[in-house]
Amino acid sequence: MPGKNRTFKGVLGGILGFTALSALAGLLLTATITPAIALTSTATSSAISVFNNIPGFLAIDKLMLPTEIYATNKQTGQPQLMAQFWEQNRIPVTYDQVSPYIVDALLSSEDPRYFEHGGIDMIGTARALLSNASSSGETQGGSSITQQYVKNVLIQRCEAEKETQEEKDACWTEATNAEGAEGYKRKVQELRYAIALEQRFSKEEILLGYLNIANFGGVTYGIEAAAQRYFGVSAANVTIDQAAILAGMVQNPNSFRIDHPEWELNGDATNYAETKDRRDYVLWRLYEDKKITKADYDAALALPIAPNIQPQNSGCVTAVDAEYFCQMIKIKVLNDPAFGDTAEARKLMLDRGGLKIYTTMDWDLQWNNMRTMQSTAPPTVDGIGDFGAAIVNVEVGTGRVLSMVQNTHFSESSADAETPGYTSLVYGADQRYGYGTGIGFPAGSTFKVFTVLEWLKEGHSIREVLNGKNRKAWTVGCEGAKSKFDPQKMVGNYGGAPGYTGDVVRFTRDSLNSGFFAMAEKLDMCGIANTAMDLGVYNGNYWTGTEKTTEDTETTPAGTEYRVFLKADGTPNYVLDENGERIIDESGFALTEPDALTPIDMTTGPFSVLGSHNVAPLAMANAYATIAAGGKYCEPRFIDRVTDADGTDRPDLVPVTTCNDKALDSGVASTAIVPLSAVMNDGNGTGRQANNWDGVPVFGKTGTHEEFQTWMVQSSSRVATAAWVGNTEGDSDMTGIWLEAGKLTDLRYKLSRESQGVANAVYGGTAFPEPDPNLSRQVYKDLPNVVGMSIADAERTLQDAGFSVTVGPEIPGSQPAGMIESQDPGAGSVVAGSTVTISPSNGQGGAVPDVMGMSLKDAKTALINEGFTLIQESCSEKADAPKEGVITAQSPGGGTVTPKTSPVTISYDRDKCK
Repeated sequence: MPGKNRTFKGVLGGILGFTALSALAGLLLTATITPAIALTSTATSSAISVFNNIPGFLAIDKLMLPTEIYATNKQTGQPQLMAQFWEQNRIPVTYDQVSPYIVDALLSSEDPRYFEHGGIDMIGTARALLSNASSSGETQGGSSITQQYVKNVLIQRCEAEKETQEEKDACWTEATNAEGAEGYKRKVQELRYAIALEQRFSKEEILLGYLNIANFGGVTYGIEAAAQRYFGVSAANVTIDQAAILAGMVQNPNSFRIDHPEWELNGDATNYAETKDRRDYVLWRLYEDKKITKADYDAALALPIAPNIQPQNSGCVTAVDAEYFCQMIKIKVLNDPAFGDTAEARKLMLDRGGLKIYTTMDWDLQWNNMRTMQSTAPPTVDGIGDFGAAIVNVEVGTGRVLSMVQNTHFSESSADAETPGYTSLVYGADQRYGYGTGIGFPAGSTFKVFTVLEWLKEGHSIREVLNGKNRKAWTVGCEGAKSKFDPQKMVGNYGGAPGYTGDVVRFTRDSLNSGFFAMAEKLDMCGIANTAMDLGVYNGNYWTGTEKTTEDTETTPAGTEYRVFLKADGTPNYVLDENGERIIDESGFALTEPDALTPIDMTTGPFSVLGSHNVAPLAMANAYATIAAGGKYCEPRFIDRVTDADGTDRPDLVPVTTCNDKALDSGVASTAIVPLSAVMNDGNGTGRQANNWDGVPVFGKTGTHEEFQTWMVQSSSRVATAAWVGNTEGDSDMTGIWLEAGKLTDLRYKLSRESQGVANAVYGGTAFPEPDPNLSRQVYKDLPNVVGMSIADAERTLQDAGFSVTVGPEIPGSQPAGMIESQDPGAGSVVAGSTVTISPSNGQGGAVPDVMGMSLKDAKTALINEGFTLIQESCSEKADAPKEGVITAQSPGGGTVTPKTSPVTISYDRDKCK
């Protein structure tokens, strides 16, 4: 509490009060403890000396203040309150924010000579001490406002040091209902503190301190929270009768409170008898002190007790439309060491620390996402045991989580635990992000993006053509080994499609399983897993074994196995014991495994390529944001800024998140966008329904895990969106179910489209970078020679080599009937994926022998021997030509395959033609 310059009157009053009360307090203290000694002047002097030696400095601790969580209102640019967490509901105010009616009512009824005395009401204090000596021990009235302030400061300090509610209740009892010598000792100490406070602070400061710290019933503390709680107005705007009610409450807060009409202690809802009597007394004191007129008094006296009770809730249940985002903030505060070294310290920081936490949440985007969710995915669906849906938005290049919504009603009540559609579990995140979140969901084909990325990282081109026809699955290769086919297993395509020969762009556009198998066959499968983890995607099951190291062998033997949830840096976050109960104090636990996160395991077979791992929507949105950011990966961030109760920025309380600018090569990222853009923009793209078509470029990928889970992940250059709809538990079949918003398996498209559309409208987006020329190059491959093969063998050979095949009509040829006579293009280096036309032989042709330069006789013999008997001759006389003639031309030429019934014309030179 800052000091102010005191008035001369106040200083004088303090000095006189101190001097007079020193003597009186000494006498009273001595008289009540040892009456006989008090009769001597020596005893009186001794008592005064004892009183003066009692410690007088009372440190004014910071008030227990609510922690407030804020989101940004994009329209105004101002923070908007999302939720509060408090142990004591308190809203501190300044002196000029309190109505004079309240000040007058409090002083008239509690301390009418407040501005005259030096901190002690002599008569009242003496009366209280003497009354205590003859009563049951309950502290009597008469304490000044300063004394009451001292008492409240001491109560709060005591409560702040206690952990259980029983211990906190004992603090109140100890300060207000003490007996015997200890009670007198505390009373005198209270007097000593009160006198000292009057010397340090102004009357206004002390009065304001009291109004801000005093209890007004239950968890309502301070005059502002009380005015808002009971009447729905600020302390500056209360009426005379409302001020009288509030001032009357401080005498016995829980007896006079008016938010529990069922309590017999205070009458019933129609009259609040005890409170009315107390109010009327306060009004009478105001009138007697001439603070109000007779007309004011009569008018207020005639009014009934008419509260306007306002909700008073702490926690994420108050964060309407943002409960699950709020839950992530709460989880973060309760588990991040930035907020305290122990779980208990972090809990106290949340409930008492008075922090203002400014989150990354965009309120407008969050609000729109909730409207979309509410109109699309209900909390429960008939036929689906545990139905869920979630939308997550992540800012590209920063990791800032802009929105997180889901379809269920938020509740942490045990009464709702078994009620369908109610949960505190955050579907958008997994256990890596804290206690109280799920384990993610099978990502389906959205996970194929990591095969595309690994394909490019290993130097392959998106234009490379492979045989993507349905094939046998493989035995997984890792750590540099390639995968191998396993003829005993088969994994097909959606809808039983047979597949085709194509390139990576087409495989991605169509989400062709067999095409991705063809890609993965050429890759190190563990490389795919490592790429996913480089982009923050881990298996959602984050449990690992630990041992607790302790010397307490009777209760917890060293080496006992526990389950512990670990933060990303590998340190324990919270621990479950062998019964699954949470252990708040995680100290003394040591890891038995160095890896804090459960890795993606690609050794489980081909389904791992298709997204069989449990992954959080947040992780998938952030991975796609990394691609959009040119390979820059930033850990998800929920908190931008934190200030303490004094308004001072506390960067040390902002959980540390890191970015890796080179998590992915920029060329790999920009090239991967090409096939992912085809998903959203091509007329046959599987994600076309999720495109908002607002002119902002987007890329993305659909995902389906059997009949149980559906996904749509997309990103612009500014914001990435993940939408998930599926089973939170169990394997209920989602196909064939229709809701008002459409087919259940298609809800993902609407959720993603409308969420991304709002993000695009607010954040915009630019064109994506051009792909890496090398990674999008036209690839040439060796074309095998299939001449002489059967049609089936030729097709298989060419398709396995990555070429498309067209079988032409039979042609005359030298090959046996049905065998390949020719191919176009011929064997050699050609564009990968080219279509090869193969022509089978009809078995009725042959290759014309080359007879050039032969004699006429030898030429005819050679043709006849090959079956060409229809020979046509053409002679030219030349004097120097040989007598037997020499062949100078032939048609068809040598080597030409033609039917043997076709004529062959030979031209020759001879000395004389016949």
